[in-house]
Order: sequence, then C-alpha cells, then structure tokens
Amino acid sequence: MIQLKCSFFDGSMDKEKIEKLLKCSKGILGKRQSLYNRYTRIKSPADMMAGQNGNTLAAWEYYIIHMADGCFGGVAPQYKAMGDNSELYQEQIDNIRRFNDDSDVFANLIHYFNTTSAAYLYIGENGDNEIEYEVLNPLNTIVIYDYGIRPKPVAAILFRTEDNEQILEIITAKRRIIRNSKGEAIAFSDYDENGNEAEMYEKQLFWDELPIIPFERKDPIALYEPVLPLIDQFEQMLTNIKNTTQYNDNAILVMMGYRPEHPEHISDADGNVIPNPEAQKEDSRLHNASTFYLQDGGDARWLIKDVPYSGIIQFLRELISLILMLSITPNLSDQNFSGNTSGIAHGYKLFAPEQLGATIYEVFRRGYLALWRLITSRLNTRNQSNYNFRDIDIKFTQNIPTDENQRALMLTNLVRFNAVSQETAIRIAAQILGVDASEEINKVLDEDGLKP
Repeated sequence: MIQLKCSFFDGSMDKEKIEKLLKCSKGILGKRQSLYNRYTRIKSPADMMAGQNGNTLAAWEYYIIHMADGCFGGVAPQYKAMGDNSELYQEQIDNIRRFNDDSDVFANLIHYFNTTSAAYLYIGENGDNEIEYEVLNPLNTIVIYDYGIRPKPVAAILFRTEDNEQILEIITAKRRIIRNSKGEAIAFSDYDENGNEAEMYEKQLFWDELPIIPFERKDPIALYEPVLPLIDQFEQMLTNIKNTTQYNDNAILVMMGYRPEHPEHISDADGNVIPNPEAQKEDSRLHNASTFYLQDGGDARWLIKDVPYSGIIQFLRELISLILMLSITPNLSDQNFSGNTSGIAHGYKLFAPEQLGATIYEVFRRGYLALWRLITSRLNTRNQSNYNFRDIDIKFTQNIPTDENQRALMLTNLVRFNAVSQETAIRIAAQILGVDASEEINKVLDEDGLKP
C-alpha cells in the first residue's frame, strides 16, 4: 500500500512529485508484472508458452487461475433493492448493470485479483450522461491511500508509455490530469460540461470520492504465488525425465571382443591426426546392423541410465497434491470426486475453496458497496431522488458443484408451506437454473397481469 497526504495531489504536479510517484510505484508494478508473466508464460503476444529456464512446461498457474476464475467469478453478483422506492431503485440498478455488462466486468475483476492480488474499477459518465464502469489493468494502475486509521483511496495513477516516454494519468475525486516524466502537462480528449468531446489539459470531476474502486488483498499475494517453488521443482523433474530418456534414446553401444577393421584416427597429407572416415562408416554399419559377430568371450550392450519411473511418478503425484492443496484448488484427478458421491460429500471436499471464496467476497462486497455508493449519489443528484446504497443487498455465489435436485426439492417445500415469498423463491430458483432473477420476476408479473 502506498500512502501520501491528500494535499500531495493539490496544485501543480511538478517533476519532483512525478519522480516520487514513479519511484514508489516501481516495485509494486514490477511484482505484479512478474506474477502475470508466470501465469501467461509469454513475454510478448507473439511468443508461445514456455517453461521456466528452459524446463519442460507444466502451466500449473494457468490451471489454478482458470479454476479459481470459474469458481469465484463464474456467477455474476445479484443485486436486490429494498426499502422505500425499491422497485424504481431496482430498475435503475438493473439498467446500469445491463448497460455495463456487469457479469463480464465481475469476471475480469476476479481474474486480475487472482493473478496479481489487485483489481480496479473506473467509474465515469459518457456523452449521454450514462454511468459507465470499466476494469483497469492492475499491471499499470496504482491507487494511493491517505494516512487515516482506515486508509481511504485518494488518487489513482495510470501508467503508460508513448514514444518511449513515461506518461502518468492522475485521477482524484476533483480532477483528471496527464503528465509526462518531466511533469509537463499533456493534452487529452474528454467530455466538457456541455457533454461535447473536447481537448483539454485538466478535467474537473464532481464525484464525492475517488471514482476508482480498488479491490486489493491485505497481503499482496497472488493465488498461485505460494506454490511457485513447487511448480519449478515439478518442471525440473519433468525435464530430468525428458533428458534421461533422450540420453537413452541416443545411448552409446559398448562392444567387447570386437576388433574394428579400420583404425579410429589417421594422418592427413600434412601429418595432422584426423578422424578416419572409414571407421565412422564402420560404426554406422554396426549401429544399424541387425546381426554382427564377436570373438569368443565378447559382449555388446547399450550404455544407458537406469530410470526408476515408478518412484518418480509417485513423487510427481505428491508434488501435484501439494501444489493443489497449497493453492486451494480442488484435485479433480482424485478418484473420490468421481462416481455417485453426494453433494454433501462434495461440499466437504470443497470446504477450503469455500473459505477462500468467503475472504475474496468480503473484499469485493466492500468494493461493490463503494461502487454503488458513488453511483447512487450521482443518481440522487441527477433525479432529485433519495435512494440509499445501504438498501442494496449484494449476493455473491460460488460456481461449485451442488446437489441441484436437493436444492430444488427444498425450494419446493419452502414454497408449499409459504415459508418464503414468491420473489425470494424466484431468486433462489434463478440461481439454480442460471437465469436472471429480475427478468423472471417481470415475466411472472406480466403473466399475472400485475405489472403496470
């Protein structure tokens, strides 16, 4: 976490301030880039994935991240407005959510959070005054906090390179500016107060707080970071097996009791000792021959390395178990996952991912509440309404195997005995069926003729 006083971003952003921002951000951005490189295993889009230090590729990071992305980001958050004017508030929420493709935004946030331990969401308005939010790349984004007891984000820095020059886009709750590494102002295009796109050197912002929502782990550790040494060891083991097998494929033939027809070396016209071409041809004939003859007591055998494959395979299996356990990833090769295991039994096996999901969703719940606090404030200002962001119930659902038949039966019994409202029942059913709850509620109202 980088902390600076709020006043640091007031007034002129000169070269000294820019150099300080570059210096304090370098380490964090460097680590995130290194972590992301371990996930992609490529240095540029034109490269193919490759193992570390020339070793055989075993892209465990890729597997771990995709499992986690699907588990924690596979189901979009569900929003339910409560309190006064809940129907109108819900309609506003649904419109904003659909306009911004909220499920895709959430999936991208989870992906960056898993791979780099940080993700950021940028809120703004377009020329039609529609609220937009977009995911920022944490590989070139840093959020600065104040020195409060509970530090609050006061500024965000977006780094990029243009014509080999470092460019910093600085955003606070009050303004947006762009500077180069010398502190010189850079013009940019944005919407003015009349909603027209124009070129400017400073854009005044009127958000109540920083319009960039950070999602950061308290301990900046990526999901696969604790198992990187084990992954390196796994790849080294595969490489050793490959090299040993390759050595045996090109093994040396040892012959005892065989007298070559030609000497191994001869002298050329200048008296220099050189390999004998005829001896080389003889060696080649022996390698390819199906039969050759040895003197009495002679022998022929390949000089090979003995590879204890059974022991190596067992050790690799232990490494796989450790990698998956310490990265909190379910081992789908476990035979106990197959067969007719009940949903309850699966639940125990997925206990660790559920605990990880609980900690991830706490970070995202705080971030999404900040998102809708900003959006709600803007809606109230624009529409002269009095919506309260605290009336939004945000629910996160992990995308893990469940006993759907058991859940459906439970829901049927709850409805039969009037234990839940029809709306609650529809929302639960929507999770089971993977459909949009708000749309299903509107369909029911249409069918009953109750929708105005």
